[in-house]
Amino acid sequence: MSEFIASTIECYEEDGVVTIALGDDPIDPNGYIVITRLDDEDNIYIDEGIGFQTAQSSHEVANSIDEVILHSDGLEVVVKQEFIGHCGAGRFFGRFPDEINSSKEKVALLRSYLKDIFDGSHVRLIM
Repeated sequence: MSEFIASTIECYEEDGVVTIALGDDPIDPNGYIVITRLDDEDNIYIDEGIGFQTAQSSHEVANSIDEVILHSDGLEVVVKQEFIGHCGAGRFFGRFPDEINSSKEKVALLRSYLKDIFDGSHVRLIM
């Protein structure tokens, strides 16, 4: 498992792409994950529009997430077996520091964006 302190959490939509980014630094993170969703008419399945990138991967890869679990102390992403090599690990855990964990607004926003990204997909979302 790849674990980092998720001291920065960003949730936003830009040009039709919904994005969640967790990192250990707001400017130059060493540990991070980025989850995106682009609803495109060229995608046959919703999952093809959901991308995942990590600090260990060279680029985003679509349809690579098996499960996402929002724990009380962090966000865990489980990668599909065939993408472990590309992503650098099978599980990623962004641990929330106390200031994030105590921010009900930040966690509520993350929860909302997780629902938006994985709505209608085959990814198992546990919150």
